[in-house]
Amino acid sequence: MTTAGASNVTAPPLSQSKQGLMACPFLYRDRVINGSEEADNPFKQRGIEVHDGIAAYIEHLVKTKQTSDPAHFETLLTTGVGMETFEILRSLKDVLVIDPEKVLGVEMYLALDKKLNPIEMPEEPVRRGHRTEMGVDFEGTLDFVQFTAYNEAEIFDWKSYFNAIDADTFQAHLYPLLLFKHYPGLEKIRFVLRFVRYGTLARDVVFTRDQVPELEAMVLTERRRQLKLHDAAETIDFANGDIDLALAAEQRLSPMPGNHCAWCPKMSASIRAQFVAQTTGIAAAANQSECCPIASINPWVQQSPEDRLRYAVFMDQARKENATILREYVQANGPVTIKDSNGQPYTAGYDLVNKERFPAETTIEGLITWAKQTGEDLLSKVFIGSTELKPLLKAKKRQALSDLMSSIVVTIATNKWHIGKSDDEEEEG
Repeated sequence: MTTAGASNVTAPPLSQSKQGLMACPFLYRDRVINGSEEADNPFKQRGIEVHDGIAAYIEHLVKTKQTSDPAHFETLLTTGVGMETFEILRSLKDVLVIDPEKVLGVEMYLALDKKLNPIEMPEEPVRRGHRTEMGVDFEGTLDFVQFTAYNEAEIFDWKSYFNAIDADTFQAHLYPLLLFKHYPGLEKIRFVLRFVRYGTLARDVVFTRDQVPELEAMVLTERRRQLKLHDAAETIDFANGDIDLALAAEQRLSPMPGNHCAWCPKMSASIRAQFVAQTTGIAAAANQSECCPIASINPWVQQSPEDRLRYAVFMDQARKENATILREYVQANGPVTIKDSNGQPYTAGYDLVNKERFPAETTIEGLITWAKQTGEDLLSKVFIGSTELKPLLKAKKRQALSDLMSSIVVTIATNKWHIGKSDDEEEEG
């Protein structure tokens, strides 16, 4: 197993939050290397309140050996949390159920050294936040961990996102690795993102112990990236007049726009400053250190989210109208073709395409046979889509069949991107 490198550069432990900041080297430098404080914001406060509320509730259940306690949960909602937090937590009252005998930890801090060996902390953290004890290279605070078997465990991470993202993230690699290292008897870990706005909605990924080298490679790669950022900062500080060396290091710490801009406080400050300048004609008095240094060219700053929604609504309607006209023209007159400046042709027309469908009866028979031969049950993972089945159930003569299907239907909650009125048909973005 390789290590994070033999560099003498020092850096704080790599955590999920620091890895997220590394998406923009400038923001990482500002927040971690220079130690600038993040301005308080309602989103950060909401996250803290949600985590604290759930942690307090689960600790109460473990202490009192209960699977749930709705009455006590109600008392937690009166502890001065914000209205949004109140609504989120209230939606969990009836669905947050645990087995107190299987709980391994709540707000469980785990750490590894540079060789990925577990470090036993001398005491439990007394508050949320990352620890920086000497010798810690990797760290994480696991929201909730429970055993599902004597050698299997689940890690739950509470998310108050509006979108249910996939669980295969850096955090999904780091946290199971931390748990595997501290508990050598574990053979399988399920990492679960639980989207608390939507009750039981979750996304998960499963790792087994034979995948530990894969997890190690992921976190070591990110640690090397982190050390390079600190190395660049030190190079700038000790360039001793070597302009070329300093400029090369400065480039490695340059701002990088991307989807991380959506939550960056510097982007929000830049949009506010831009709005003031546009509406009053007066340059914003905001501290420029609080703004994005590439605001003038950062596409995330050029329009407010509200302006982007207005533009999206306009473009969506224009696209629909344009597509309708184009389809009707092609239906009557045949395909339309154009070429771009490079000679690349583009055609609007109707193409005959083959879509593969598997007959339900023979498919089910095949999956049953496979299960008998191999012991692998794939049938439980196959569902028949409502798009194809529902039209067959509308006929009155099939009411009994419709009732049967209604009794066995499985509803899978998911997020769909939607722009338009609340009663518009949703479309994937």
